[in-house]
Amino acid sequence: MKKKGLSKLQKEAESEKQEISRLQYDLEVERKALSMARAWAEDEAKRAREQAKALEEARYRWEKHGIKVVVDSSLDEESSTGVTWLTAGKQVSSAEGTVNRAENLVDKLKLMQITLKGSLEK
Repeated sequence: MKKKGLSKLQKEAESEKQEISRLQYDLEVERKALSMARAWAEDEAKRAREQAKALEEARYRWEKHGIKVVVDSSLDEESSTGVTWLTAGKQVSSAEGTVNRAENLVDKLKLMQITLKGSLEK
Protein backbone atom coordinates (compact mmCIF):
# COMPACT_ATOMS: atom_id res chain seq x y z
CA MET A 1 0.00 0.00 0.00
CA LYS A 2 2.87 2.35 0.73
CA LYS A 3 4.19 1.74 -2.77
CA LYS A 4 0.86 2.77 -4.32
CA GLY A 5 0.78 5.94 -2.23
CA LEU A 6 4.40 6.65 -2.99
CA SER A 7 3.85 6.05 -6.69
CA LYS A 8 0.82 8.35 -6.64
CA LEU A 9 2.80 11.08 -4.87
CA GLN A 10 5.65 10.72 -7.36
CA LYS A 11 3.21 11.08 -10.27
CA GLU A 12 1.68 14.15 -8.66
CA ALA A 13 5.14 15.60 -8.05
CA GLU A 14 6.09 15.01 -11.69
CA SER A 15 2.85 16.61 -12.85
CA GLU A 16 3.46 19.63 -10.60
CA LYS A 17 7.05 19.84 -11.86
CA GLN A 18 5.82 19.93 -15.47
CA GLU A 19 3.30 22.62 -14.54
CA ILE A 20 6.06 24.69 -12.92
CA SER A 21 8.20 24.32 -16.05
CA ARG A 22 5.28 25.46 -18.19
CA LEU A 23 4.61 28.42 -15.90
CA GLN A 24 8.28 29.38 -15.92
CA TYR A 25 8.20 29.34 -19.72
CA ASP A 26 5.00 31.42 -19.72
CA LEU A 27 6.59 33.85 -17.28
CA GLU A 28 9.64 34.26 -19.49
CA VAL A 29 7.43 34.86 -22.53
CA GLU A 30 5.45 37.48 -20.60
CA ARG A 31 8.65 39.14 -19.40
CA LYS A 32 9.89 39.40 -22.98
CA ALA A 33 6.52 40.76 -24.10
CA LEU A 34 6.61 43.31 -21.29
CA SER A 35 10.13 44.30 -22.26
CA MET A 36 9.03 44.79 -25.86
CA ALA A 37 5.97 46.78 -24.75
CA ARG A 38 8.11 48.98 -22.53
CA ALA A 39 10.60 49.61 -25.36
CA TRP A 40 7.72 50.47 -27.69
CA ALA A 41 6.19 52.81 -25.10
CA GLU A 42 9.53 54.51 -24.52
CA ASP A 43 10.00 54.98 -28.28
CA GLU A 44 6.47 56.38 -28.58
CA ALA A 45 7.07 58.74 -25.66
CA LYS A 46 10.33 59.92 -27.21
CA ARG A 47 8.64 60.52 -30.57
CA ALA A 48 5.78 62.38 -28.87
CA ARG A 49 8.24 64.61 -26.97
CA GLU A 50 10.20 65.32 -30.15
CA GLN A 51 7.02 66.12 -32.05
CA ALA A 52 5.74 68.35 -29.25
CA LYS A 53 9.07 70.18 -29.15
CA ALA A 54 9.03 70.69 -32.93
CA LEU A 55 5.44 71.99 -32.77
CA GLU A 56 6.30 74.37 -29.94
CA GLU A 57 9.28 75.70 -31.90
CA ALA A 58 7.09 76.16 -34.99
CA ARG A 59 4.40 77.88 -32.93
CA TYR A 60 7.01 80.22 -31.44
CA ARG A 61 8.36 81.10 -34.92
CA TRP A 62 4.86 81.72 -36.27
CA GLU A 63 3.89 83.85 -33.29
CA LYS A 64 7.01 85.96 -33.89
CA HIS A 65 5.55 86.71 -37.33
CA GLY A 66 2.14 87.56 -35.87
CA ILE A 67 0.43 84.25 -36.66
CA LYS A 68 -1.58 82.97 -33.70
CA VAL A 69 -1.69 79.18 -33.32
CA VAL A 70 -4.54 77.53 -31.41
CA VAL A 71 -4.03 73.86 -30.49
CA ASP A 72 -7.13 71.67 -30.32
CA SER A 73 -7.46 69.85 -26.98
CA SER A 74 -7.79 66.47 -28.74
CA LEU A 75 -4.37 67.05 -30.34
CA ASP A 76 -2.89 67.77 -26.91
CA GLU A 77 -4.39 64.53 -25.60
CA GLU A 78 -2.99 62.54 -28.54
CA SER A 79 0.51 63.75 -27.85
CA SER A 80 0.26 62.65 -24.23
CA THR A 81 2.61 59.76 -23.38
CA GLY A 82 0.59 58.54 -20.40
CA VAL A 83 -1.66 56.30 -22.50
CA THR A 84 1.22 54.09 -23.61
CA TRP A 85 2.22 53.39 -20.00
CA LEU A 86 -1.33 52.34 -19.12
CA THR A 87 -1.11 49.56 -21.70
CA ALA A 88 2.25 48.38 -20.38
CA GLY A 89 0.88 48.35 -16.82
CA LYS A 90 -1.77 45.77 -17.74
CA GLN A 91 0.94 43.39 -18.90
CA VAL A 92 2.81 43.81 -15.62
CA SER A 93 -0.21 42.60 -13.63
CA SER A 94 -0.52 39.58 -15.93
CA ALA A 95 3.13 38.66 -15.31
CA GLU A 96 2.65 39.10 -11.56
CA GLY A 97 -0.26 36.65 -11.67
CA THR A 98 1.92 34.08 -13.42
CA VAL A 99 4.66 34.57 -10.83
CA ASN A 100 2.15 34.06 -8.01
CA ARG A 101 0.84 30.84 -9.57
CA ALA A 102 4.39 29.53 -10.02
CA GLU A 103 5.27 30.37 -6.41
CA ASN A 104 2.15 28.56 -5.17
CA LEU A 105 3.11 25.48 -7.17
CA VAL A 106 6.65 25.56 -5.79
CA ASP A 107 5.21 25.68 -2.26
CA LYS A 108 2.99 22.67 -3.04
CA LEU A 109 5.96 20.75 -4.43
CA LYS A 110 7.99 21.48 -1.32
CA LEU A 111 5.17 20.11 0.85
CA MET A 112 4.93 17.02 -1.35
CA GLN A 113 8.70 16.55 -1.09
CA ILE A 114 8.49 16.67 2.71
CA THR A 115 5.62 14.16 2.61
CA LEU A 116 7.61 11.86 0.32
CA LYS A 117 10.68 12.02 2.53
CA GLY A 118 8.52 11.24 5.56
CA SER A 119 6.99 8.24 3.76
CA LEU A 120 10.37 6.89 2.73
CA GLU A 121 11.84 7.24 6.22
CA LYS A 122 9.06 5.12 7.78
